[in-house]
Amino acid sequence: MHKKYLAAVTIALGLLFLVDANAESMTKHQYNVEDKIIESTRNVEMEKCKAHSENANHICEAKVEGKRNVAEAELKSNFKPSTKSRYTLAEAKANAAYEVTIEKCDDKTSTEKDRCVDNAKATKKVEIDVAKAHMKVSEVDSHLINLPFQRPNTGGHRAIQYGQHKYISI
Repeated sequence: MHKKYLAAVTIALGLLFLVDANAESMTKHQYNVEDKIIESTRNVEMEKCKAHSENANHICEAKVEGKRNVAEAELKSNFKPSTKSRYTLAEAKANAAYEVTIEKCDDKTSTEKDRCVDNAKATKKVEIDVAKAHMKVSEVDSHLINLPFQRPNTGGHRAIQYGQHKYISI
């Protein structure tokens, strides 16, 4: 019982001292506070899962772990934004959804369960492939932005060609 109150107080204190996690520059201290909040929230929610029985408990735990993994990936993405961290976040979301779906598949009969598992695997693969594609497009975009724009060398003047004659305007 005291653990729940301690976790709740930790969360409340963390929120008091926390600056917006989406801010462009997050200090290491803010990162550490957020990380502790994520972990204490996970612990409180895992305690709640113990009230469920059998597969409902497994589903609950998968949801809690998934939330924690997504929250940690978001935190890292906010702390050090990059295409790789955004990919890692998308991957964490896909994995979280997959794990919960797999646990829900356990409640189904054999044929339905097989279809459910296959569907979950396919969905996860598609989500990760889309995230990889977004990461590659972002990398290409960043390279294109850094390429210098080259104009034809006309000594700073505009060149106009009319028929066989080339005119340079001043």
